[in-house]
Amino acid sequence: MYLAIDTSTEEAGLSLSSVDGAVVYEKNWISKRNHTAELHPEIEFSLVSNDLSPDDLQGIIVAIGPGTFTGVRIGMAAAKGLSLGLNIPIVGIGTLDIAAYPFSNMEQNIIAIIPAGRGEFACAIYEKKANYSDPAIELNKIKDDHLTSFNEIQSYIELSKDPVLICGEIPQETEAELQISFGKKVIIPDSQERLRKARNLSYLGHNRILLGDFDNAQTLLPVYIRPSAAEENFDRKS
Repeated sequence: MYLAIDTSTEEAGLSLSSVDGAVVYEKNWISKRNHTAELHPEIEFSLVSNDLSPDDLQGIIVAIGPGTFTGVRIGMAAAKGLSLGLNIPIVGIGTLDIAAYPFSNMEQNIIAIIPAGRGEFACAIYEKKANYSDPAIELNKIKDDHLTSFNEIQSYIELSKDPVLICGEIPQETEAELQISFGKKVIIPDSQERLRKARNLSYLGHNRILLGDFDNAQTLLPVYIRPSAAEENFDRKS
């Protein structure tokens, strides 16, 4: 059994999947930044309710960010602790990849975003590969996770010859402005469709597990894309 953990943002989730990739348990919830208090009881409940113990776990899949500093850190700490304590493999998956995954069967390029504060966004851009039947390998990331502004997102849409699909955590005012500015040139799925699902993290992680493409629990790093406040304060004092 594989346990998937995502506490990257307020959209938290975890799931259990069998070795053949079938999801047998899933919970997604809005954490309101209470990850510390919520995560471990949720993990325990997921196992107990399925008559499992930690010893039944064969691998851990974890969202590695970008997201909030605290959220990403809590999820990764739990995942690494389980991986090292149980001596089982761990696989880290980018949070924006999880957000983009449900739309991999669409014909448009995809922009996945998560608010990063200060009017900026964590962003990645994907294009759809042709002639693949597995959605997990149909997405080709053409621009890696980066920090961007709303103006830069608008510029990408303006330069695109075709409509662009926007997914992830999109503030209401951003969604409204994009729709007013670009009309049918932007496709923005319903907010419920855009919610990050733990099952999608499971699917992406399972594909890596099948390939034996594991991470090292001791060296796996989070993707923050922005220095923490402590790091910025240190840099200013240096």
